[in-house]
Amino acid sequence: MFKQLLLKLTRKLYPKGRAFTIVSGSTKEKLHSALAESENQVYEDGLAVLDSILPDNPNFTEEDATDWERRLGLITNTFVPLSDRMLAIKRKMNHPGTIPARQHYKYIEGQLQAAGFNVIVTENRFPLSTTIPTPMGIAEMGVGEMGGEIANPDPYGVIDPYSLTSDVEQMGLTEMGVGEMGGFYTINPFEICANNIDPELDADFFTDDVISEMGEGEMGEMEMAASVDYLDKLRFTFFVSGSAFPSDALISFDRKKEFRQLILKLKPANTVAFIFAEYSMDDFNDDFNNDFTNFE
Repeated sequence: MFKQLLLKLTRKLYPKGRAFTIVSGSTKEKLHSALAESENQVYEDGLAVLDSILPDNPNFTEEDATDWERRLGLITNTFVPLSDRMLAIKRKMNHPGTIPARQHYKYIEGQLQAAGFNVIVTENRFPLSTTIPTPMGIAEMGVGEMGGEIANPDPYGVIDPYSLTSDVEQMGLTEMGVGEMGGFYTINPFEICANNIDPELDADFFTDDVISEMGEGEMGEMEMAASVDYLDKLRFTFFVSGSAFPSDALISFDRKKEFRQLILKLKPANTVAFIFAEYSMDDFNDDFNNDFTNFE
């Protein structure tokens, strides 16, 4: 490809005298033509190495992507478009990037988006009412105190995704009523991402016993203790959703394992993600969803 250019450059390096003229068909011309062959091969090999190293050019192939996924510990799925695989590889190469707060939920959001996932991350920390009713102890109960309020010592609360009925103040979202919040969680189920790529292995991370205890109308001391412990655990959770929490994110089914693997690698080990997502089975290669069949 570059042989003629190399020959032209070689001629320019010689002095201008007649003794250094390269005559067409001469031995000197044949010598430099042979040298240009090897020089051209070296130049093309150098370009090929750069094209394979950097996932930012049209010459980056699926074979290059597979090699880099193996080196970087990423999941390889040949049914995922090459452009998405390149984004994931580029993100991994740039990790941890220039952001020092790597455990902040916005950093996790940015890394997921850099890998080609259109999601947002929301901390399970929502504002509560700034005031609460005055505690009504028997000795201190007066007319004024019964009707008064004091500053809320805990201005933030958590959302329990398992709860189908929660009042406005507990949920911390004044625009959501009991019916709306219950309806939301019924319509849009979620996945837990705690320790495993397989969502089935994380499904019982929060035990059914604790959940059933929290649903009781009357709580004894043991039940109340379990409830408090469960709410404390929820303070170490966050939500991964669509562009506006709590809508579902649309993610390719072929990238589901890759998506969960990336969350597990990014999140602090003591935290748990609630994933609100719809995994699309759209046909990416126009073969009427016979994605595992090659008709050629």
